[in-house]
Amino acid sequence: MPLTDARIPLESDIRSPFARFRYRRKTLSVTDLVSGVWCEQQFEYSLERGSKRSTPAMKKGRKVHKVLEEQIHSTVQVKITTKEDGWGLKLFNVCQGLLSLRHGGLTRELSVFGFLNGYFIQGIIDEISYTHPRTYVAPKAPPTVASNESSDLDSDGGVLLPIDLTNTSSPPSTSEHELIAYVSDTKTRSTQTIPGGSQLRATVLQLMFYRYLLSGLHAGDVDFTKVLEHFGLDGSKNLSDNLLAQIASLDSEISLEELLENNSLWGLWGILQRKLRESINTIGNTLAISYRSQKYGDIMETKTFDYDEALLTEHLNHTIDWWQGKRPAVGVEIEEAWKCKLPIPPLFR
Repeated sequence: MPLTDARIPLESDIRSPFARFRYRRKTLSVTDLVSGVWCEQQFEYSLERGSKRSTPAMKKGRKVHKVLEEQIHSTVQVKITTKEDGWGLKLFNVCQGLLSLRHGGLTRELSVFGFLNGYFIQGIIDEISYTHPRTYVAPKAPPTVASNESSDLDSDGGVLLPIDLTNTSSPPSTSEHELIAYVSDTKTRSTQTIPGGSQLRATVLQLMFYRYLLSGLHAGDVDFTKVLEHFGLDGSKNLSDNLLAQIASLDSEISLEELLENNSLWGLWGILQRKLRESINTIGNTLAISYRSQKYGDIMETKTFDYDEALLTEHLNHTIDWWQGKRPAVGVEIEEAWKCKLPIPPLFR
């Protein structure tokens, strides 16, 4: 049976969920790997029926995320014309994020990726900091209004420009010999309650996946040749003059000369590997979730927990079995049947 294109009635479609919903993308997102924690049957139904429209709560949450990102980066739109340019921009933005981390002790919206159980997985880490989440308490102050409230751009839609953090209330950078990176995430709430149960578990797993992917990039475990083959990219092809001209005109530590000397995906991959080594010595095992008010943007509560690779591996194997069609989607217990009346809580990333 063909994997793509043909319209097959839902009731007679025996392809795996990956073949049905993600084959053309060739990727799974971290959100794809944790959304079923709420209710797999509901997640499968949402994939079959298509994406739901953004709710007012989701729009407010994105607005808070946009404000937080603009405290660290400004975003400049860049036109891309080839697949190689698209990936070149992705790699350049990761380098920019690492520069923000190295010089300011904090970065947000950092793309991470790698192969897990044979699938290409990608995600966007909400925040990485040198400050241990159990020792730093962020000031509770309402954020300013984002410069583009309606914007919901993926981080690869433009270039991220690090902003000088000297006069902000951001966590201080660490000393040269430490460079311990801690991964955290921000969730917004329309009420004063803090979620628990499966909703909290999904976020915990989400952060563990982010840490795992970042660790793989940092350790050099990502086979970039495999990435290029997976997406049909030419790693030696020069990036377009248009892309180089646009990013070279920006305020970046990566100079035009360095770009010209590394004018290919392989070249940018080399720069990224160097920036990873310069910015991170090790990745902390403590992960954190900060809950912010959608109305005011202030932090309501921060939860911390330790990375558990055994738990992550168990969940990964279980959810990949579903994506491969090796088992049916599992519904909730009768005590949690109320979930069937509610949409899957948005994870934003």
